[in-house]
Order: sequence, then C-alpha cells, then structure tokens
Amino acid sequence: ELSQEALQRVLRRYLSVMTKITEDHGGEVAEILGDGMLMFWNTPDDVPDHAALACEAALVQQEAVKLINEELVRDGLPELSIRVGVHTGTVLSGLIGSHYKMKFGCIGDAVNLASRMEGLCQFFGAGILCSGSTWEALKPESGLLCRKLASVTVKGKSQPTDVYEVILQRQRREPPIEPQEEVDLEMPEVEQSRQTTQDTEQRRANTRNLAKAASAAAWTSGTRSGEMSHSERLHAYGAALQKYEAAEFPVAEQLLRGLLARWPKDRPALLLLDLVMRGPESFARSGPVIWTGLICMAEK
Repeated sequence: ELSQEALQRVLRRYLSVMTKITEDHGGEVAEILGDGMLMFWNTPDDVPDHAALACEAALVQQEAVKLINEELVRDGLPELSIRVGVHTGTVLSGLIGSHYKMKFGCIGDAVNLASRMEGLCQFFGAGILCSGSTWEALKPESGLLCRKLASVTVKGKSQPTDVYEVILQRQRREPPIEPQEEVDLEMPEVEQSRQTTQDTEQRRANTRNLAKAASAAAWTSGTRSGEMSHSERLHAYGAALQKYEAAEFPVAEQLLRGLLARWPKDRPALLLLDLVMRGPESFARSGPVIWTGLICMAEK
C-alpha cells in the first residue's frame, strides 16, 4: 500500500502529464476527481478538428502512462493504467455553480455519454473508446484508425450508440495549438515545505519532455505495429460483427476463430466470440422479428 506522500507524488506526476497533453491538443481540464479527469474541447473557444484532437490526445496519454510506469517501476511503485472515453455532442457550457462558488464547466447528456464510453472500456478490454458521433466527426486526413466494436444501449438510454475503439494514428500531425502559458502554482509538499523556483521549473521541464516523448511514441508505435496488420484484423472483426448482427452465428464464429488464431490477445474479439456462442440462445428468446444484436448494458 502506498504511503500518503508516495500517492500524492504519483498522482501529481500523472495528472500534470495528462493535463499538459490535453492542453497541447487544444483541450481543457474541467474536473480532477481523485485519479479521474474530465476534459472538454471546442468551448469556450472554437477548436477546429476537435474530435480528432481529443482522440489524438487519448493515444498520447496512453503512451505517456507507459513512460510514467517506467519511472514507477524504477522507484519500486505499482504501475498505472488508464481508460479513456470520448464523445462528441452538444453541452451547456459557462460559469456553473452557486452564488458563493462558481467555475467554468460543461453539463449535459454528452458529458454523461462520454463517461459511459470510459466505463465500456473495461467491458470491452480496450484502452480508448469513442462514440459513433465522434467517429463520424473524424476527417480522413486525421489519419486515425478505429474499428466499430458493437452497437450498445447504455444504461439510461433507449437509443443505441455505436462504440468504436481508437487504435492508432496512421500519419503524424503536429497539433495546431499554441502552447499555453504555464501558471505558477505554489504546490505545498506533504511536509508543508515550499517548493523552490528551481525545483518547480525542473518539474515542468520533466513534464514537457515526457509529453513530447509520449507524442513521438504514439506515432512510432503505430508504424511499428504495421498498418496492414491492423487493417486485416479490423476487417476480420468487422465481418464477424456483421454476421453476428445478422444472426449468422456459425459464420461469425469461424471468422472470429480465424482472427484469434493470429491475434489471440484481442480482447474485444474474445468478447464478441462469447456473445456469438451464446447467440442462438439469445436469438431464440428474442425471435427473428426483434433480434438486433445490440449489447444492452444494465450498469454504468
């Protein structure tokens, strides 16, 4: 179990890097909730191509966590893992709060659906998920490679939502965002001592360097893994999903077993295979008239 001092140090490092990456990609951090974060794009100022920037930031953040984990392992501390959910929709943004305390933030159904996307990461075994509306907002020149995992009815919603896994970026782009000026915040240590200016600048430099390294890693990891290999896997999964939704379970099973023979650790494919194997029973209960192949989530 981490000491209070170690936990605070790890969280500060992690949250600083995640914030830096978000801001480098034109986003804003709205909330820090323990070890969780809520970020938004395209408000209060317009951010062109904001859906792509949000997905790119998520890819870089996943790579940044790998680099942070290298530091943690060297220090004998447990490693971190993150899940990122992205949704594009209309929100109410502005000063929110009471007469005594207010802040700029966003509220609305789109915020809730982004949270549902993050929760679905655990269900599908994926690191980054985006909704169908985000996927539709991605321009071809963004170079982002995604695959549809399923159509899902999340808790509290009657209409299904297409869920996509964000896998990699096929071409490197420099985020068209000017670096934000860093505000000098006085952060007391656990022992209540004041940080020196030199120490603060060193921490900031370390954060900037790690964010840059993660950005480069997000690009090179995609090129190393091979776009052709990913395309083949995505095509096989997409074909199997179509057969599952059409209640052609034997064909879907054959396609998935072929996929898993080459990529045995593909967790969404393992999940879909489980659904396919239980498909005939589910189809018998629903009947051909109302069978949709939707995944209905009873929990958040």
